Amino acid sequence: MDTSFWGNTFTGIKIRPTQKLFYRKFLWRLVVDIPSGNLIYSKLATMSEAVEDRRAHARSYNWAGSWLNGGHHRGNSLALTDVSLLTIARNIKNRYGNTIRIRVEEPMIQFYAADQETLKNIAREFTHTGDYQSRVKEINGPKSAEQADILLTGAIIRRTAPGYRYKVVLRDGRYTTEIKKQVLAYLENLDDQIRITPKCQEMLASPYIHIWGVFFYTDDPDLTIMLRMIAPDLVGNIHELIVLDK
Repeated sequence: MDTSFWGNTFTGIKIRPTQKLFYRKFLWRLVVDIPSGNLIYSKLATMSEAVEDRRAHARSYNWAGSWLNGGHHRGNSLALTDVSLLTIARNIKNRYGNTIRIRVEEPMIQFYAADQETLKNIAREFTHTGDYQSRVKEINGPKSAEQADILLTGAIIRRTAPGYRYKVVLRDGRYTTEIKKQVLAYLENLDDQIRITPKCQEMLASPYIHIWGVFFYTDDPDLTIMLRMIAPDLVGNIHELIVLDK
């Protein structure tokens, strides 16, 4: 990672290593503070129109007595909204298309790319117009080519060992309570062959049909064969855990 570029260009930026692939394909992530960021998906011709449309929509509701009451889609967000900043972000989205991925979690927009140079070019967009360098908050990427190669295998880089070699992630989704009971019973019967968190046990035992963020650790990925018999689409990813000292 070119830490000198990021540190010298964007004061206060957090520079953090990538521990696993983003969306199974991207090594790099850039986080930029852009209030009302979802407006980059607006179908209106200009960002000025999109902002005014959101403002009018906010006024049509009584947010606890005032549309200026807090919240991402309320006055606080709109008061901080910058049309020029949003225009830069939408132009990036349109220019790069499917070569990057964008995730909006207002007020932050996350840009994902396969290589560092793409995110450098995107980050530079926020240095050309206005005083936006401080909006660039975080960059994530592999520390070295060696770590990039490890990540591209689907492995997760850890600083400490969890005691097991693999992390098995169950696919988020809807499952019947009967399937969830079978999965939980199977996992619990494996004893110390796996490690599952209390939160995951609670989710599998709950009467609700949705699960998310459920995973366990094991040394034997073949244990997932039975899980696939219970529910063919249940197993999402199996990541090898690689522990690096630095």
